Amino acid sequence: RGMIVWMLKSMSFYGLWEVGCGPGANLVRIVKEIPNKRLGGCDVNADAIAVASRTLTGSTLRVESGDNMFLSDKSMDILLTDMTLIYVGPFKIKSYLKEFKRVARRYVVLVEFDSKNWFVRQKERLSGHHAHNYRKLLTELGYYDIMIQEIPQEFYPGEKVGLRKIITARP
Repeated sequence: RGMIVWMLKSMSFYGLWEVGCGPGANLVRIVKEIPNKRLGGCDVNADAIAVASRTLTGSTLRVESGDNMFLSDKSMDILLTDMTLIYVGPFKIKSYLKEFKRVARRYVVLVEFDSKNWFVRQKERLSGHHAHNYRKLLTELGYYDIMIQEIPQEFYPGEKVGLRKIITARP
């Protein structure tokens, strides 16, 4: 979460929406470290949204899928995911990214498993998670200014080195 906040501090924004916010850990950290922002999020887990709603009383939080959000076009400056799209397979990923592009006004920030290597992506699928080639996908969908940075090991000790990336793009 520290790397996410560090990245967000370098961006000019007012509204942020997190897809797959769970009980709101990222949103709580953002509220504390980057105050005076309009934050909200969604998750498919109703129990997680109930917990987040008790903690983040001034935020809009909903039970909904990231590929069909009840938000207006270009209504959020930033759309954020943090290990949400690892649960979205190759046949649905484009519908999520299209929806993110519809909702985001300035940036999409994804903390996800990314690999250009087809074999690495297939191996990850066999382990129950999905890695995607985000540069290719985002370019195909018309995103621009795509930056992909490997997250240093110290942020996630013991995790999969080289797969976890922070991806920023303009919709």
